[in-house]
Amino acid sequence: MTATLAPSPSAHVEPPHHPLTFWLIAAQFAIFGVTFAMISVLWKDIILAVHISEATFGRILAAMPVAGVPVMLLGGYLGDRIGPRLVPTLGTALMIAFCLTLVGPISVALLLLAVICQGGGAGIYDVGINAAAVDYERRSPRSVLNTLHACFNAGAVTGAIGTGVLRSVGVPYQAILAGLAALYGLMLVAIWRIPPPVQTSHATQKRDWRGTLREMRANRTMRLIAIILCCGLVIEGTMGTWATLYLRADIGLAAWIGGIGYAVFNVTMTIGRLMNQRLLARIGPRAALIGAGCAIVVVNALTLLTRQPGFVILGFGALGVVTAGVFPTGFIVVGRVAPGAMGLVSGVLLALANLAWAASSPLVGGIADALSLRLALGILGILGATVAFCALRLPDQHHMEQATSSQEHSSHDLSCIMCAEVHDGTNG
Repeated sequence: MTATLAPSPSAHVEPPHHPLTFWLIAAQFAIFGVTFAMISVLWKDIILAVHISEATFGRILAAMPVAGVPVMLLGGYLGDRIGPRLVPTLGTALMIAFCLTLVGPISVALLLLAVICQGGGAGIYDVGINAAAVDYERRSPRSVLNTLHACFNAGAVTGAIGTGVLRSVGVPYQAILAGLAALYGLMLVAIWRIPPPVQTSHATQKRDWRGTLREMRANRTMRLIAIILCCGLVIEGTMGTWATLYLRADIGLAAWIGGIGYAVFNVTMTIGRLMNQRLLARIGPRAALIGAGCAIVVVNALTLLTRQPGFVILGFGALGVVTAGVFPTGFIVVGRVAPGAMGLVSGVLLALANLAWAASSPLVGGIADALSLRLALGILGILGATVAFCALRLPDQHHMEQATSSQEHSSHDLSCIMCAEVHDGTNG
């Protein structure tokens, strides 16, 4: 009987990704960006149609991340178990339901239902595309996370400008949402026609979800990155929801100019994310996050010091540049140090970030009603300071590279053990 040996590290060859897989993930990020930009421009029209205050709107909006949190945890767990296709399919179907709920006659109850559908759908969808992006990144010869997140912002630019123009020429918001539902319908077809990325977690890791959670709690870097991701999502979410309202309601700009304000934020975020990889290669994730946090504080303060529309829009653009790297850089660190199955890790981190967003929405709305939306947006400076403080406590580039190397050896050892167990069972 010939002995069967586990493959050596040098002989281990990672299976390649399908050529269209990158474009599938990029398209998923892009349509997600279109969605959030489009709805940020349309919220003003929906608020007027339902006849509610900004404070009431903030409380209703909090249902979106609250609904998404348990769904994110479940979606991350199921994504590791049932494969990478069914989870994005469910998320896409819920996003279609969200759009169609707002197409007909609107009421407070239907608005709440739509927000819940958006929360659940966006939660599952977000976990699916971020887990897929990190899996792709781990086996790609070059880093792609910044490019994929830039696709989100490019979609947001298109959605913001397009929606603002369509509303300005009199197209009903219901028709715009029906068109968005059709785009998600096309995405459903693509999900089942194009292969997803090869998952990097082993079967044993996917089953041991309790061990993954224990390792995440014990990992100091993961705890710090969780806080940074929370701040990054709240900054982006606040800009997406409240910046356009600020330009239209407080500054008094027309719908198409309000849409351009958010579009400028996303144009500069797109550029910033495309340039961020070069910056990371020079100074590393820790220094990049420290710089981003400090810059957010300064830019946010300067933007809110004036009410001149041109300077405010320019400030939103500058805020996009300095905010651009926070979220993708956080996930790059996650890809290097995360324990266990990527789906569950992504689900936990995104659930925590959306809980932070849930807490911020009524807070911003309440401050806007009691004082002004201008003062409420000062929360962005506090979040920037928190990013810088947490980044100061992250390990440096050398220690992160050591963690990556250790994780790769551990992953290879696990695959060798599994291979040996299979051959032992066969030979026995």
